[in-house]
Amino acid sequence: MSEIDQTPIERSPEAVQLQPTETRVELFPAWSVVDFILLTIAIIVCVLVVQGTGVIVAMFAGYKADQVAHDTKLLVSVQVLSYLGVLGIMWRMVRHRSTKVLQAIRWNWPGQNAILYPAIGVALAVGIAFATKLLDRFIPSNLPIEKMFRTQSDAWFLVFFGLTLAPLLEELYFRGFLYPTLRRYAGGAIAIIVTVLLFTAIHAPQIASSWVPLLMLTFASLCFTLVRLKADSVSAALLTHIGYNATLFLTMFLATNGFRNLEKLAK
Repeated sequence: MSEIDQTPIERSPEAVQLQPTETRVELFPAWSVVDFILLTIAIIVCVLVVQGTGVIVAMFAGYKADQVAHDTKLLVSVQVLSYLGVLGIMWRMVRHRSTKVLQAIRWNWPGQNAILYPAIGVALAVGIAFATKLLDRFIPSNLPIEKMFRTQSDAWFLVFFGLTLAPLLEELYFRGFLYPTLRRYAGGAIAIIVTVLLFTAIHAPQIASSWVPLLMLTFASLCFTLVRLKADSVSAALLTHIGYNATLFLTMFLATNGFRNLEKLAK
């Protein structure tokens, strides 16, 4: 055999660089602005289709239009279904760009420090509740979110949703997808500001755009975002968010005698 035949074949640098999936998660985020826009459009379509279908089915089942608009259990149930669809869309989008989904979105479970972040959420909620009490005279009565607490079972539906899918989807979208996209293409300061303000904006209808609740919600959103930034962890922001929501629900539970006297929520 000739010397040429005996020479081992070495991979060129180009061949090494083309090894599949090894460099797909080096960029953060792994997706582009176009990917994020398409994700947002897909989420909107999913929510509209699922919720629209739910309303149509309910009306065929005998619900009237005004009943659909005020039936908390129906609205929450349909929203749960739409959010499950959104989770699937998010997973597929990231999976298309990266083989390591949790790494790509910076899930980064905090491990032994996990208890710290719900505690931060509790402290945040207590501080905001105290500040809100001082400004209580500027808050209108019967906020839209309070009107959803019509019965004890309605309240428990909202508690379940507010401690599970609602904070999960919000943290994934705002702190898991939006924030890193803006940071990569517009810088850290703009990413924080836009993420905080958009998070507040989607909740504005629930509080009738009242300036005091909006201000408090903006501060809470800022804290969630800073936790995400400091811990480099979406799950840390999620735990903080859950601790915050749980404290608000516990306050309502105690104030209404176990959700049995929901009229106390109204001023």
